[in-house]
Amino acid sequence: MSSNGSNNEPYQAWSKDALIARICELEAKTTISPPTNPQKSASKPSRKSSKADRAFDFSKHPTRRIVLKLAYFGWNYQGLAAQLHTTNTVEHHLFEALTTAKLVADIKDADYTRCGRTDKGVSATGNAVSLNVRSKVRNPGDEELPYLTIINRLLPPHIRVIAWAPVPDDFSARFSCAHRTYKYFFPALGLDIAKMREAASYFLGAHDFRNFCKIDPSKPVRNYERTVLAATIEPVHEGVTSGYGDPSAPPSALPLPSDFYTLTIQGTAFLWHQIRCMTYILLMVGQGLEPPTIVRDLLNVAAHPAKPQYDLAPEFPLVLWDCAYPQVEWQYADSQSDPMHAFTSLVKHVTTLYETKRIETLTVDLMLKQLFSQSLPHPARNAGEMVPFMDLYPGILTRCETLPWGTLGSLFPIVTVAKRPRTHLKLFDRLRCDTVDVKSDKLEAKKRKADEAAVASGEGVDKDAPGVKKARTEMA
Repeated sequence: MSSNGSNNEPYQAWSKDALIARICELEAKTTISPPTNPQKSASKPSRKSSKADRAFDFSKHPTRRIVLKLAYFGWNYQGLAAQLHTTNTVEHHLFEALTTAKLVADIKDADYTRCGRTDKGVSATGNAVSLNVRSKVRNPGDEELPYLTIINRLLPPHIRVIAWAPVPDDFSARFSCAHRTYKYFFPALGLDIAKMREAASYFLGAHDFRNFCKIDPSKPVRNYERTVLAATIEPVHEGVTSGYGDPSAPPSALPLPSDFYTLTIQGTAFLWHQIRCMTYILLMVGQGLEPPTIVRDLLNVAAHPAKPQYDLAPEFPLVLWDCAYPQVEWQYADSQSDPMHAFTSLVKHVTTLYETKRIETLTVDLMLKQLFSQSLPHPARNAGEMVPFMDLYPGILTRCETLPWGTLGSLFPIVTVAKRPRTHLKLFDRLRCDTVDVKSDKLEAKKRKADEAAVASGEGVDKDAPGVKKARTEMA
């Protein structure tokens, strides 16, 4: 017998199951990785990993001050400003993009300033921030880094930098702004637009707006005078796709739920929640709950030093439309060699967002059309007589409870709820908030009490403690 046969002799008497088990054992051994070579594992890291691990040396690069025009859909964010307790803010994502791109080493050292500190849910199409960033320009005529492309590729889909500009070293996005413009969208069903326009006209000029804002007593300077340059209310027209008729035509006496208007307010600066307070009062005027002169009366702080208690208008229809800097020449292009790349990429991105939202709107619109096409029992006729829903429509303004959106819609539950309207309590018959002086006195008393308790316990007073409230910047 051959040697090969002799080698197989041990397996001649094995059972089938034993042979299968032996085969499985041998196959398992062949899949085990060979032992690593210690000398190989101790070798130097690759050139690529070494380059990645090496710290970026900002001292080897020039810096310059720039301003960025910032746009974002704020519906799902906790506001613009970075916060300690959440990362879901616009600035958190912006700062992360700037540091990841090595445009700044630390935002705290970049002399960062913002124009409008928008609140939770508020959007912007023209906010602005200024800061010092890394540059590529060493000599006049050098082409700059493609800031728009670099930053936007690192931002979430609903945040974009749409333009940038070089600015002087003393430029401040907040204090260099000539004026800011906000827009607020609202449905027009049941509103008297003419009365709202009359009321809005009282805002024009310089006034003390303490009755149209949230008072922050921790601010060192209590100046509530602001100047409103424009306050208009106009119908919304979808310029991208189609219009809603002649913009010069008077508003319909009975607008459909899809008819929206825009309140546009332009001013040099605004107080905390000022726009939303102004909007709420105008909406009450539009419903006939308050006369247009209520605006004039609330601006008379000598006669009314304390703000009546009332709610804020919802936040997400509010948009910071524009921050004006006459001295700034915005650049929407990234490079001289391909000036259209950054802008066309931005347009393509926003168009995709628009198409998605448009499809959602069309789907809801289709559902409304189906509902409006149904027939219902007429409330004043014979039992069982069915009439088209739209034939009942002329009576809706006098019977607001027949529609779930009441007089203003579910976004604005100012007066009506569920099935019947609430009784409106006139503003000057309501409880008043504390005056500015009373709020300040209460805050000082609270601080003194906390300081005394700290001294008594031997802990002293920590001015930077979390309980010590800091003055806030503008927030509309």
